[in-house]
Amino acid sequence: MSSAEIFRAEHRPDTPGRRGSLVASALLLATLLAIFAPPHCSAAEPVPADWQSFQSGLRLFKERRLGEALDAFKAADQQRAQAFGDALRDIDIQMKDKAAARAGDSIWSLIHLVAPRDVISYDLAGIDQRSGGSLLEEIRLLLAKNLSFDFDNFLKAARLVLSTRGEALVGDSLAKLRESASALRSYPESDYWIGKIYLAEGETRLAEMQFRQAYDEREAFDSPDQVYVLLESLARLYRDQGKMNEYESSLLSITGEAVLFAKKSDYLRLAMERTLSTRGIDTFLSLYRLDEAFPLRAYSELGAFYLENGRSPAVIYLAAAVDTELSRCISSIKEYEPAYQFGGLAELMGRIRDDHDLSSYAAASGLYRDLERLGEALSAEGYRDSARGIWRVLAEERGIAPWNSRSAEALSRPAEAASGYPRTSP
Repeated sequence: MSSAEIFRAEHRPDTPGRRGSLVASALLLATLLAIFAPPHCSAAEPVPADWQSFQSGLRLFKERRLGEALDAFKAADQQRAQAFGDALRDIDIQMKDKAAARAGDSIWSLIHLVAPRDVISYDLAGIDQRSGGSLLEEIRLLLAKNLSFDFDNFLKAARLVLSTRGEALVGDSLAKLRESASALRSYPESDYWIGKIYLAEGETRLAEMQFRQAYDEREAFDSPDQVYVLLESLARLYRDQGKMNEYESSLLSITGEAVLFAKKSDYLRLAMERTLSTRGIDTFLSLYRLDEAFPLRAYSELGAFYLENGRSPAVIYLAAAVDTELSRCISSIKEYEPAYQFGGLAELMGRIRDDHDLSSYAAASGLYRDLERLGEALSAEGYRDSARGIWRVLAEERGIAPWNSRSAEALSRPAEAASGYPRTSP
């Protein structure tokens, strides 16, 4: 499991699956305790000290030994800064070599211009052949040779950067190698967990500052998805502090990265909302599928926020949340029943109810809540027939309290009656 997966794990309901892919919280906590190989590193490469300290911090955090966890995460920060600061220095020294000008932007070319000074051509040809075109493997094989001081340091620095960032992201670019070494002097994953410690201790201002520092260092995250998790944490902190403008802004920063909310998708959003409002939930779900998982929680929270405040964007955000949740359920069904065709919300809800994994996912992701709220948002905009189509299905469902009873109440409410929102209860 990569650091990206560790970072995301506590924030994401797992995709439903027939083989029990929903992971219980106890298993998650056990996972956080395990010793994982650092991202992109092979067994042949040394495990960095910063990663070991980070893992120690996770274990101590789980054990509620918060002071010791804080020390471990701070140590990870310092070790990361030292390691990649040294790597940047060693890359810069090698790039001052006269061979660098002839290498252009190619790591491979620079290596092959400098290596013949230390390695005979026969051995170098053998290394090229055995590396299979992998820069990391080429570097590993070269480091087994007796190399000059600066070249040996450069290769170790390149190995560290490529192992941490990944060969695919750095490619064969000296510029990207250097940029990555510079960015990786920061350790936003560790800074995020320091913020979590401050939050657990009730130091909300320090937690906010730490989360914002991690956000400023976001270029060093192992995965772009980690930025969204960080923004979710910031959003919840702002919500709990009553800073609702900042709360909204943090969530919008997440949804703004989704394809659905890109400028080029303006017409798609309008078409989706028009279909849902005038033709109902069954037609809407037959026509549109959303498969980006990262904005799901932000969709749901923004939709609820706008609904509570009587703002019309509630419809599209709650529709996006519901579509994402149900699209994942449909995809799961198709894994073991490829010919499955969506037969309406009532039919799909029956499938979900009768499948342990699907029903667990629906409850964990907030599907029933989002459906009930979507009905309220549609009703508030004057589309009561479409709202009632959703409520009728929810009202018949068992075991989803309070969303079934709220839907039944909404169905019995006169058309001219006030909406059930805002509510003070969940």
